[in-house]
Amino acid sequence: MKFVDCPRNFRDVAGMRTPGQAASAGRDRKRPLRSDWERVKEDVMYAALRAKFTQNKDCYEELMQTRGLTLVEHTANDSYWGDGGDPHWTLTGAAAGECLGKNRLGTLLTKLRIEFEADAASSGAIPSSSPTSSTSL
Repeated sequence: MKFVDCPRNFRDVAGMRTPGQAASAGRDRKRPLRSDWERVKEDVMYAALRAKFTQNKDCYEELMQTRGLTLVEHTANDSYWGDGGDPHWTLTGAAAGECLGKNRLGTLLTKLRIEFEADAASSGAIPSSSPTSSTSL
């Protein structure tokens, strides 16, 4: 979805043999991003996370076990999706611009967990699908 304006780049990245290879290819700035990427990237990520956690019971259960915790993508390699390697990352510090990274992945996972908690409270079931496969977060 990152390369919707260029089907060839989309096919190239989607056809990589491993998730790591796809991630590396997706970060290659020689591949032009879709024109509205900055506006839609969080929606795209949220949709991908929702799909992952509704299709995989183990991942869903692991996410739900984090109730009450602040989720942080701790990596020095990414200051948008991660904390930028900041060992003292906090929600208030990030909001004030005092942290190295934005931790948007952690924020979106927290939003998804809250949505799942509400769904589970109202229906008592895993939202949207019947997860069966197994993979790690």
